[in-house]
Amino acid sequence: MSKISFIYDLLVDKKVEYLPTDLLKLSGQAVLLVLIIALLTAWPCWHFSGEQGMTALVLAAGVCLVSSCISLAPLLIAVRRRADWLAQACLGGTVIRLLLTLFIGTLVYFTFKPPMMTFALSAAAFYLGLLAWETKVAVGFIRVYYSRLPSTESEQEQANFNNKDIKRSS
Repeated sequence: MSKISFIYDLLVDKKVEYLPTDLLKLSGQAVLLVLIIALLTAWPCWHFSGEQGMTALVLAAGVCLVSSCISLAPLLIAVRRRADWLAQACLGGTVIRLLLTLFIGTLVYFTFKPPMMTFALSAAAFYLGLLAWETKVAVGFIRVYYSRLPSTESEQEQANFNNKDIKRSS
């Protein structure tokens, strides 16, 4: 397998079925996306703010990456324990992500004093890119959940029968 196909497989995962143990893979996807966004926004940051702009870019990337990875926790917990709570986990993860990005971003801004415009625009670019990626991951989880639900009455009856057998044996 070539390096390019490995990177492509990480970014564009055709198999949408994730397991909670795939946190490393999801983190790898997020890091690759952050690197791509950083490469696309590096020149404007350098052009408008010089070396301080590059510092602002790195700080914004770190803030958004950390908050995005932490916000995956409710989603991964819901997949493992209660897949029917995926919608609530997605909303909870989004709120966690928003508040963490705001809090950590404000803390980083007042600690390191990067150029405001460069930091804010870089953070917005990373935030939106990672939000789109996180939405793709959540939709993948939900798609897998609904594909496993019984679709016909006979499948529903069989699922109910199997659940009764499982409850009796435990």
